Amino acid sequence: CYRQIAKELPAGGKFVEIGSWCGRSLVCMSETLKDLGKSVELHSVDTFKGEATDEAQTEFLKENGGSVRHLFDETMREFGASPIVHEGCSAEKVHDFEEASIDALFIDGEHSYYAVTRDILSYTAKVKSGGIIAGHDVDYPEIKRALADVGIRPEIVGRCWMYQKP
Repeated sequence: CYRQIAKELPAGGKFVEIGSWCGRSLVCMSETLKDLGKSVELHSVDTFKGEATDEAQTEFLKENGGSVRHLFDETMREFGASPIVHEGCSAEKVHDFEEASIDALFIDGEHSYYAVTRDILSYTAKVKSGGIIAGHDVDYPEIKRALADVGIRPEIVGRCWMYQKP
């Protein structure tokens, strides 16, 4: 999915990832863009504190002092990626982006129906016409329902969903 998005991103474009956790997917995007010879502005929007409903994340967070931001930063340094980080809840950080300024948005933050619906609705205006809105975990019932309720009929790529904004 990230490879497909990277191919469609214009050189000099802007990619925003909601939910970066420890940064592996953002590194994947950075490396793919390097392979394609494209320079794209990368953004990460995350609390770095996971979801309270996920027991494995809760335990992992305890082991890491309540935040994985230091692991994210280490991963970025290791692979030479340098995204602009917007630390906080996606609902609070939506105002960091101007209308129609994002070429591709990837949603993989909080997985509740409410949060996914909120992220889609609040960030859609920030994505350019013809831009990509995509996300992960399309097999989660809450995410399927959110997509249906906001009227998105996405292309499915593995466990990801993709939609081109009209």
